[in-house]
Amino acid sequence: MCNNMLILLKELNKNRVSVWVCENKLKLAFTGETPPVQLIDKVKEKRQSVIDFLNERGIFSEEDFQSFIFNKNQSNFDITFADPSQYSGNKIEAIFPATSLQQGFVYHHLAQPQDDAYRVQLLLDYHDRLDFAAYQQAWTLASLRFPVLRTAFDWEGEVLQIVTAGASIGPANFTIKDIRSLPAEEWDRAIEELQRNDRDQPFDLSQPGLIRFTLIRQQAQRVTVLITQHHCIADGWSTPILLQTVHEYYNTLVQGRVPPKGVDTAYLATQQYHLDHKDASEAYWAERKTQFQGANDLSALLSHGIDLAQIKTVENPAEQGLTVEGNAYDQLKTMCRKHGITLNVVLQFAWHKLLHSYCGDEQTLVGTVVSGRDVPVDGIESSVGLYINTLPLTVQWEPAGSVLAVLHAIQNDIAALNSHSAVSLASLQPDGARLFHSLLVFENYPAPVMSEDGTGIENKLAFRQAIEKVDYPVLLMAYEQGDSLTVKLSYGEDWLVGEQARRLLRQLERILHTVARDPHQPHRLVEFLSDDERHTLLHRWNQTDVSYPQSHTLQQQFEIRVAATPDNVALVFEGAALTYRQLNERANQLAVVIREHYQQQRHAPMPADTPIALYLDRSLEMVISMLAVLKAGGAYVPISPAYPPERTRFILTDTAAPCVVTQQRHLTALGEYSHALSLIAADDPSVTAGQSVDNPAPVNTSTDLAYIIYTSGTTGQPKGVMVEHAGVVNLSQFIARTHLLGETVKALFFSNYVFDASVFELFPALMAGSTIFIAPTAVTGDSDQLLSFINTHEITKAFIPTALMNHFAAELARSTLQVIHTGGEALNALDLPPDVTLFNQYGPTEGTVCATQNWLQDGDRAIGKGIDNTRLYVLDGESNLSPIGAPGELYIGGAGVARGYWNRPALTAERFVANPFATAEDQAYGYTRLYKTGDWVRWRPDGNLEYRGRNDFQVKIRGYRIELGEIESALASHPQVKQAVVIDHEHEGHKALAAYLVTDGELSDDTLMEHLSARLPDYMVPASFTRIETVPLTLNGKLDRP
Repeated sequence: MCNNMLILLKELNKNRVSVWVCENKLKLAFTGETPPVQLIDKVKEKRQSVIDFLNERGIFSEEDFQSFIFNKNQSNFDITFADPSQYSGNKIEAIFPATSLQQGFVYHHLAQPQDDAYRVQLLLDYHDRLDFAAYQQAWTLASLRFPVLRTAFDWEGEVLQIVTAGASIGPANFTIKDIRSLPAEEWDRAIEELQRNDRDQPFDLSQPGLIRFTLIRQQAQRVTVLITQHHCIADGWSTPILLQTVHEYYNTLVQGRVPPKGVDTAYLATQQYHLDHKDASEAYWAERKTQFQGANDLSALLSHGIDLAQIKTVENPAEQGLTVEGNAYDQLKTMCRKHGITLNVVLQFAWHKLLHSYCGDEQTLVGTVVSGRDVPVDGIESSVGLYINTLPLTVQWEPAGSVLAVLHAIQNDIAALNSHSAVSLASLQPDGARLFHSLLVFENYPAPVMSEDGTGIENKLAFRQAIEKVDYPVLLMAYEQGDSLTVKLSYGEDWLVGEQARRLLRQLERILHTVARDPHQPHRLVEFLSDDERHTLLHRWNQTDVSYPQSHTLQQQFEIRVAATPDNVALVFEGAALTYRQLNERANQLAVVIREHYQQQRHAPMPADTPIALYLDRSLEMVISMLAVLKAGGAYVPISPAYPPERTRFILTDTAAPCVVTQQRHLTALGEYSHALSLIAADDPSVTAGQSVDNPAPVNTSTDLAYIIYTSGTTGQPKGVMVEHAGVVNLSQFIARTHLLGETVKALFFSNYVFDASVFELFPALMAGSTIFIAPTAVTGDSDQLLSFINTHEITKAFIPTALMNHFAAELARSTLQVIHTGGEALNALDLPPDVTLFNQYGPTEGTVCATQNWLQDGDRAIGKGIDNTRLYVLDGESNLSPIGAPGELYIGGAGVARGYWNRPALTAERFVANPFATAEDQAYGYTRLYKTGDWVRWRPDGNLEYRGRNDFQVKIRGYRIELGEIESALASHPQVKQAVVIDHEHEGHKALAAYLVTDGELSDDTLMEHLSARLPDYMVPASFTRIETVPLTLNGKLDRP
């Protein structure tokens, strides 16, 4: 059968007929006379045999049949004829599949025919008398030598290359412009205009000769040649080869000699090689595809937030560059030679390392352009064609890896990519989604050859400019020139500004220098911050030192205010009011009672740092009691009467509080927790009757505890944060100083006192002599009631949690508010009245409420800069400084750092660490510790911090900081719950908690709600419960959270 099939195929070839199967159709193309009907009938008769034979053999080489026969995806039979007249009258020499990159270019042309992305332009200045006729003839001869110059494309089904016979470059490809009449100073502008106009002209990809020339005469011995070609036919490597060939032809022609003949056979032979090794290549990529973890999020290195996945064209291109030369270049080259590494590999490492630092992913994925010439085909180095391909290069950032290990891994991967380069990038991209948003191109082209006697036209040539548009959001292009390395960063100005681009290049340069000096170091220690950027991050943006009464306690500051304005109204609640004198006297009396109760119970004077529990509803007594505990020398521990009994019992037991200050209505309930508790009813006048109203002698100092506030804990139990007086005094002075708090200000007390926002609302206003209006419980949960309450009392300053602020903003124009503080969650863009000032505050309880502040203007939602006497550091996973723009964990230092967690020394040691950046001045102030917030942030170029989210499982819901692990532990304590996962999700702009459960038998939502309500505050109870069969796990066996 094989011999009969070969006879039939040879007969087809004899009649200049090519045959192949594509898109379920058997196709025939003829280049001479119409083939005999009998021959076509014979093909129809043996159609299945033809299909089976082509299945086995694929493409035949020219030496077998002097034509190519291509086979792919065969089944049904259909015959079509290709008319050679459609290819500029040229005969068809060969037909074969387009390369993967050519396919991409063709599809781009069809989808965006006006886009100039793949029109490549080259401007050459010839400083000699150029013979236009000989120059044109040289290019005509080049088109006969290189098949790719005679190639057109067919995309009726599979995208095909149609190689035509005969010259494809002639007079029609040339335009002559004469600008000699213009003043010399206008020549460059005229050339630029010609270049732009020519670039706007599309190519007809269905025709061969996809290249055109504009010869621009300026002087008798100065001609600029503008060459415009479509990227489909050649790559950068081909350009010097093509120009060298044309110059050799030209030199021979002007000397009156006949140029030697020759045909480039390597290009077609390479296509055959890739087809022969198609199975191995497919197996390689099938395995590699399983390792891709998706495109890296590059938003951290951008100047403007934008979804790069949606970028199809770069509308406003820009470019920045750097040059590595001198000792730095020599050191880099020496390192490369010593370790057998190419400069391309080092640059790949540097760019991947930079992206790793900015995006934080364990795998970085960058597009890289491979030469495609690393295959065993004779003459491939001097061939012209589109050999290159854009392929994904990945780097796995193993924590323990050295720089050299990563370099060798990259080099091995690039070699593998070159060996398997005949693959369509589209086939590697899931659902057509882009695998990478940045592309790295290292140009390493053959150097042009000059004639030995110096008379050739190439010796009079100067490269003016190369223009190529690549539609990747971020493009890094590099090449060696002489004894230097040039790197150019191209981008769109819609997402990257010049200063940020230059900063990235400086960081890239720093990495190159670091690698050259010590390639054996761990990659995680590679330093790439400039001295100036490091100084900015450590010192310039931490210049927050302001004098404050560091040695004063809160009660001392309050007593100073009482002495200054004793008769001003301090507190108002439900129609009742207290002046500063009255508030102070009642707090003094209660402080004496607290000390007496302690003395009776412990038979010793009450020492500083003693935890005193508060169990109070919103009332005047709530504030009186907070101040009384401070004056007694203790640390108040707020507990909400709405807490589940289990949570209340835990806090009382954990603190071993000797007494609880409460209200009469709660005495019975509290008595059930422990008969040993000493209960004090702050609202019972008889309790404090007859006690001294004078300020009690202090027993505490500014370094003693002011309060212990319990926050959600990962272990299933809340943790008590210990905050000292000095931090709150610093906060109070900062708020009073920057927000113009004073005696005329009417401030709102909105928060529940179990949250540290209450500290922010209360103490700064008290220190400044303002009047504080305590909002009743009913008001805090209803925005309409809240607005009415604010307007009724003409309140001018308020803290409103973000969750409420996002909905309350529209009502501000109808309110009396002048200054608003918000914080707790991400803030929406708000349209504020011009007379309202909005501050966005950020800070964990462990940082004394507020560590940063930003005056919100023009939709800016940054969390701001450090408040007075605060140190802020953004560190990566290795505790290195993150560069400006790169995300990292926020570490807080300075006056506001809490002492730690009550009774949790191990957790304290984990979250409160030594400050490695502390200066001598910091050490003198006592700023020697940092709190690891777990919050993911980044520095903006203007010195403001931008919040990015959490790096653990802590979330904020309605302003409450919640550890998901605590809820999961509470769920798992139910005997029917086998596994529990809690996540936060957003629905219609609201964040809520959702629980996913693996249960043993039926378990109703009501039962779960009842179980959790007995153990958790209401804000920690999930809004929904979903039963699942199994908890999803990642490849490494960890919980796969959404």
